[in-house]
Amino acid sequence: VQTCALPIFGLYKKAYPGVNILNLLTLDMMFRPSTKDMIRRRVRECTAPNYNYIMTLEFPLDGGKRAWHCADIPFAFGNALVTPICCIGDGVTEHVQDQFCKAFTSFAKTGSPNHEGLPEWKPCTEDEFCTMIFDKDAELRVNFDEELLKAYEEAVPKFRMVFPARENTEKRWLF
Repeated sequence: VQTCALPIFGLYKKAYPGVNILNLLTLDMMFRPSTKDMIRRRVRECTAPNYNYIMTLEFPLDGGKRAWHCADIPFAFGNALVTPICCIGDGVTEHVQDQFCKAFTSFAKTGSPNHEGLPEWKPCTEDEFCTMIFDKDAELRVNFDEELLKAYEEAVPKFRMVFPARENTEKRWLF
């Protein structure tokens, strides 16, 4: 077995075991870091518990595509089975939808997403960033992608949403 010279590949495999390394190309660097920052601030400043999740389920698109931003919505509202892209087969859709929808319902009712169909879902603390990973099987992992996100941020140039085409001489926008 050949090991890769790039440490980021090893960190990706550690954070996402069993996942094709090509999915590193679609690592969520747009929402994941800012979400984690927001939760950390809430942990320090709020009294309510803060729960974090990520969906990593592979969908039957283009030979297998990991969950993208908003891919979880049909599962949260219990309509994944009528959303063609969510129909994975082998009972996966039904299982994930049951876990995910019940977590959202429980959170709305009680303030905790825990229910009998999930592993214990601990809230985040200052030392433990607990993440419920929704995939074929749900799993709670702690600080699982810290090293990966840090290494990725150092290795890849920052993405900016807006690039002014010309100098802002007329001061029409703020940047």
